[in-house]
Amino acid sequence: MIAARLPLLSLASVAALLAAPAVAQRMESETGSHIPQAKSASIPQPGTMSDQTRARATAVEFGECVVGRFRAKAIAAVKPFPNSPEEARALHGVAEPECLNGGRLKMAGPVMRGAIDIALYRHAFGNAAPAMIAQAPDFSEGAGQPSGTAAEQAVALRQFGDCVARRNPANTCAVVLAPVGSAAENAGYAALAAQFNACVPQGANLTFTKALLGGLFAEILYREAASAAPVVTAEKNNA
Repeated sequence: MIAARLPLLSLASVAALLAAPAVAQRMESETGSHIPQAKSASIPQPGTMSDQTRARATAVEFGECVVGRFRAKAIAAVKPFPNSPEEARALHGVAEPECLNGGRLKMAGPVMRGAIDIALYRHAFGNAAPAMIAQAPDFSEGAGQPSGTAAEQAVALRQFGDCVARRNPANTCAVVLAPVGSAAENAGYAALAAQFNACVPQGANLTFTKALLGGLFAEILYREAASAAPVVTAEKNNA
């Protein structure tokens, strides 16, 4: 039996962050440049949403900043096998302090990876219908041998996410694109609930949180949409 216990974003530094100067709700400009930059993440004020939702919202903003400012590093960070030493090094490389203005934030690896995947999908395919390749990828690729329980958990989670996305691509995409904690996000999860039990791999016992599911679905959609995207070539106009 496989058990996946999903870590949550730590809010241990919320007080310090909220005491810092407010982050402008706009695109920021680097010193000496008029080129807009993706804005740094800021934690929503208390009382606006639950602590877990505030944590998720901050993580997603952080991912948007990382992808907006360090796109190549962000893409490289989500390529290694989940929970591997290679992934840990790659995620450490994109833990840019400038993407969280005026404070510190502790973020578990799966949450950071998921936040980056959400931003990557939104930036690359947000306005397009979700595209799934004909056959699911081999999610065990890169796991190494022997794989071990952690690798089995990672594979089972991605098999689950792929199954849900194939059964209900529209609402899987809606969850990824919707603002954190919004009515649209809640409606998307409610519409997906019927697929959850049917998609748990045989012998697996998966425990979920929204902190992981949104990123998981984004990873599946981004990986498959990138694989399915047609190669565009220039053709001579004979008109």
